[in-house]
Amino acid sequence: MENPTEYKRPRTRRCKTELSKCQDCESLLTDDNWSPSMQKYKRYTCKSCWTIRQLSYDKIPQSERNRRRKIAVSKWSEEKRKKESDRSYFKRILTEHGLTKEQYELMIKDQNNSCAICNTKESGGRGRWHVDHCHSSGKVRGLLCKSCNLFLGLAKDNINILTEAISYLRKEENGTTD
Repeated sequence: MENPTEYKRPRTRRCKTELSKCQDCESLLTDDNWSPSMQKYKRYTCKSCWTIRQLSYDKIPQSERNRRRKIAVSKWSEEKRKKESDRSYFKRILTEHGLTKEQYELMIKDQNNSCAICNTKESGGRGRWHVDHCHSSGKVRGLLCKSCNLFLGLAKDNINILTEAISYLRKEENGTTD
């Protein structure tokens, strides 16, 4: 396998029969050369041909893979695009914050579909609420609009900075400057 041949995907997909064959090399697929995951996802390719395919794919530059992905995604329906976007978002907040989709939806419902700080009904940005969390403990505090999330981030979640900002605004409001 030092010099794997370039993989070309067959035009037609095979249907599973009692004796399934590899779609590349035509060898019979058995439990020895056909993994359970390949069987589950109906990939009629033996392990050695799959390895060649993967090695061939790995040679494609990342920029070309991204270009191909972009073309494929552009053909998706709006419904599929939204579904994939939601799946990706909720997978990320589960990984980063341990927050499930159900917990997120319950949290936003408890906040009356508004920001936990300014009570705006508009999330801003890409239309999703930002998950605010304590950077030292990792505990989720609430869901914020884009502006409030930026505000806390720029203040480095520091209570002293926020207190000084309030004092500064009160001085300006009262017309006193030092």
